[in-house]
This record gives sequence, C-alpha cells and structure tokens, in this order.
Amino acid sequence: MESMATTTIAASQYDINLILSTNQSKTDRHQRNVLRLFDAITVAAYSVSSPYLPLLTFAMVRYSLKNHIHETESAFAFAGFGYFHVVFKQDYVRGKYWADVALGILKQKRAISATVRVEWLVYGHILMWFIPLKETSRKLFETYHLSMQVGDFRTAMFSLNLSTRFAVFEGENLQILSRSIGSNLKNMLKHNSECAKLAVLDAVMVDEIRGEDSTPFAVFDGLFLNDDDLMKDALVKKN
Repeated sequence: MESMATTTIAASQYDINLILSTNQSKTDRHQRNVLRLFDAITVAAYSVSSPYLPLLTFAMVRYSLKNHIHETESAFAFAGFGYFHVVFKQDYVRGKYWADVALGILKQKRAISATVRVEWLVYGHILMWFIPLKETSRKLFETYHLSMQVGDFRTAMFSLNLSTRFAVFEGENLQILSRSIGSNLKNMLKHNSECAKLAVLDAVMVDEIRGEDSTPFAVFDGLFLNDDDLMKDALVKKN
C-alpha cells in the first residue's frame, strides 16, 4: 500500500523519545480541530468497516508528526498505525513500537476518554503478542470498567468481549466464563449488537468445549437462530 509506505518512510525519521519530547506545549486551535475531525471520521470509518480507515489513519499520523502535535487523538492514530503494521505486514515489532508511542502520549495527556479506545486497540490487537494472555485479559477487563465509567459503551463492550475471549485461551474456568458471558449478553445487545453477536459465538464455543447444550441465540428473540444466520448477516454488512 503506497500510503502506508509513504507514512512509514516519514515516520522513520522519528524515534519514540523524539516524538514524546517534541510535543507542542500548546496545540494551535485550528490544528487541534483538524485532529478532532480526523478522529471523528476515523471512528465512524471503523464502525462501518470502511476501506478508507487505513488511509485516514496514515494521514493522521503524517499530520501529527509533521506538526509535532501529539494529542490524545494522535495516540489513537499511532496505535492504529501499529495495528496496520501487524495486519498488513506481519511486522509485530514495528507494531509494538507504535503501540508504545501511543501509550507514551497517553501518559503525558492523561485523558481517560481517549485512553480507553487506545488501550482496547493496543492490548487487544498488538500487545497480546508480547505479554501473557492472562495479563491481556485483565487489562482489557480494566478498560471495560473504565469505559463504562466515562460512558463509552461501545469500547466497553468490545473490551469485555476480547477480555473474555483471551480468558478462554489462557485457561480460565470454563463454567465461570459460560455464566459470565450469559449474564453479559443482554447488556451487550443493548449497547453494542455486533459485540453481542461475537459473544454468542464465544458462548457456543465454551459450551461445546464443556460438552453442554448451548442456547445463547435466544437473546436475539428469533432474529438469529444459529451461527449460519450470523455469517449471512456479516456478509451482508461486510464486517
């Protein structure tokens, strides 16, 4: 991808210490508004699985680096840049590098509302390759609670979903997990239906491993009866 290559070349001129030490003490209002606009569009693009999401992320990274602006919105862009290194290039080391940049910016800014989205992306999609799954699950569960506190229910449900999934693979008690997923399904459906669909599949997986009958699809009140229905829905929505 040409845009990613261009951004990677531009970003190679900076190391993490330079980025964190050259942040403007006070961001120009116009520049901050540009970042906020980028951020809003990026979140919307993610929500609809837009193919333009990587391009928006790369543009935001270049803008932040060029203007030495490393606000909370930039942190999410840098985290996304790291994520796309993992997804597109299987470059886990470079992915972690930009994840660390994002976390470093958050430590300077301490904005909780931005922290939850960055931590969901960083721990759920990048650092899980570098730290124990148990720690990843715990961190995402903390992000879930923090997201609920600040009213970011979408990120909360995504974090809870990933936390539960990692708990399965790190060896948590399956009976406890089955009960936990079941008790959270209605809340997930209320705040984030896409996460509820994923959680239902996790419930089926856990119960099949336990050798138990599973009826989590009942939460959809007949809209989806099995995993085939969910697959058809995903194909229609391209997510």
